[in-house]
Amino acid sequence: MGVFVCKVCKRSSTNHTQRGRPLKKHCKDMCSSCYNKTLKLPIKKCVECGKETTDYGFGHCAICYDKYVRVRKECVECGEVKRIVYRGKCGICRTMERKIEAYSHYCNDEIKCQCCGESEIDMLSLDHINNDGAYHRRSNPSSAKNLVGYVIKNNFPEGYQVLCMNCNFSKSKIRNKGRCMHEIHA
Repeated sequence: MGVFVCKVCKRSSTNHTQRGRPLKKHCKDMCSSCYNKTLKLPIKKCVECGKETTDYGFGHCAICYDKYVRVRKECVECGEVKRIVYRGKCGICRTMERKIEAYSHYCNDEIKCQCCGESEIDMLSLDHINNDGAYHRRSNPSSAKNLVGYVIKNNFPEGYQVLCMNCNFSKSKIRNKGRCMHEIHA
């Protein structure tokens, strides 16, 4: 029921859902290829091969887009093959580099939790020393998703420290009054 016959080219197409409703109501019982031909899209030259085509993406025709833009490459650090590799490294490896840069700045080159000494980098996080993280997120909404990127972009401002997740969460509990359990029991 998800397949229908295009009224222009008479080929079967899957522009419809399983119940037979069109995914795009404006396609007018045509497959996406036939519908795109009726749009009168501007013709441009492909930046790679020079063939005249509609702009498929980044100035490429469909063939060159698949060949040059969507190509999968190998990351030089982790060795995984991914679609998006920037300057030889995948996003996970670039994120880890940025974390190491920020953590080493706030830890004076020895990356570890400032409270308990945990050194596993995947368990560490940046913490607001004065417990003003909620205020900081409200005043700087862009920093809410990526605090590491924010501190790097702003040249490592004061007021941050590296804590492990346990110490960071313990510090955020109201009953602990902004102190880690290690400080309370010490």
